[in-house]
Amino acid sequence: MNFEEDIIFTMLHELTHNVHGPHDQNFYNFLSRLEEEYYELKRTGYAGEGFFTNGRRLGPGIPQHLPAFVARQRALEAAERRRRANTVLGTNGPVRLGGGNLASLGLTPRELAVLAADMRAAD
Repeated sequence: MNFEEDIIFTMLHELTHNVHGPHDQNFYNFLSRLEEEYYELKRTGYAGEGFFTNGRRLGPGIPQHLPAFVARQRALEAAERRRRANTVLGTNGPVRLGGGNLASLGLTPRELAVLAADMRAAD
């Protein structure tokens, strides 16, 4: 058995715990069926197609090719923009568009547009 198969069989073992908690006969019967399915896939030539990918990052606006430290810096900058926007709006969290009286903030239309752009960029 190679390293990859060690991982696969460990995964099958742990997944079996989702169906049968204790190591009883039901557990081992189920695990045996999963292992047989794996062997059948191997016999038919399956080599992991669709499983082995480059992956994808979650979240909008963060290109996949960015190094982690750059992505982290961008996330911190977005959080700071949200914090500033919340300070201006006098809130502690998200604000529904049109949900408040923005005229009471005393901002010019240009300042409101910049604030809206910052909030969109932060999301």
